[in-house]
Amino acid sequence: MEATTIRRATGVIIAPPMPCSTRAATSWPSEFDRPQHSDPSRYTFIALTKTRRAPKRSASPIGDPLTAEQVRELLWKAEVLSESERLPAEAELLLAKRLNGDQGQYVIDQLLNPVNAAKRKAAELITEARNELATVAEEERKLLAAAEDAAAANPKHIVFEVSAGAKRDHLHEIAAIDHLLSTVLASLVLSERRNTTAGKWQENGLYWVDALNEALATIGKRVALSNKGPAGRFMAALVPRLTGERTTTESAAQQLQLLRRQTRQG
Repeated sequence: MEATTIRRATGVIIAPPMPCSTRAATSWPSEFDRPQHSDPSRYTFIALTKTRRAPKRSASPIGDPLTAEQVRELLWKAEVLSESERLPAEAELLLAKRLNGDQGQYVIDQLLNPVNAAKRKAAELITEARNELATVAEEERKLLAAAEDAAAANPKHIVFEVSAGAKRDHLHEIAAIDHLLSTVLASLVLSERRNTTAGKWQENGLYWVDALNEALATIGKRVALSNKGPAGRFMAALVPRLTGERTTTESAAQQLQLLRRQTRQG
């Protein structure tokens, strides 16, 4: 079969052949472009949440309620009794009960200490903020005076009056913030709380000595308020357990003697 030749004018190019139908796409996302299901995603959205953590609490120096055995050990430690001596079981229990009855008052004060410390810190920060605001206000007043002088000297330049207006707004805002801080500082929110039924250990010291002597009377003994004597030693060992305070044997004895004199004079 002979090939036929078609003559075309110079510069004329044959049109590209037209396909019979639309060709299917040949470019598809490769399955290897995606991580395996077992692989962790590179970017994982994590919801931002505020985690509530348990507050840090310092260990309270006040111990658990005294048991009869612990009362016995205190008496031995303070040399109120020798280790070969002991109170009757009922006397030990009654003494422990009377001492523990006052301990709860001091435990409440211990629980209030952290919040009172936080309130003091907040009050200090607010006072510091007010002092810094006063410094800012002083500088703003200087800038306001300069802007007002410039506006008076250049009445045609509105920029100075605009600047002065901005400084007046700043001073109003500072005054409003200071008033708010002053209100918070004077509010009951930051006032420290105290357990009015608990005071220093001296307020109950004589009561504890009397309770001790009542217990000792069951075995025919008694302690006096002599310097460095058994009463002072007993209080030096007892006070940290009941109130969280600290005292020495001699100091405790002197305080008890003073309290006894005041009681007799009263």
